[in-house]
Amino acid sequence: MATMNDVLKFQEEYAKALSSEKKAHVDYAKAVIELERVKGTLGMSIVGREP
Repeated sequence: MATMNDVLKFQEEYAKALSSEKKAHVDYAKAVIELERVKGTLGMSIVGREP
């Protein structure tokens, strides 16, 4: 049976994992934006135009 300390430790680890996942999503979005900027297509899909 888990003690209160175990539960708190698991909750902390879960919160850290969620935070890491969100950071990964943000990092991916930034990388996609940088790729579009470098290719010269930044904003093209927003206005419905493809290069």
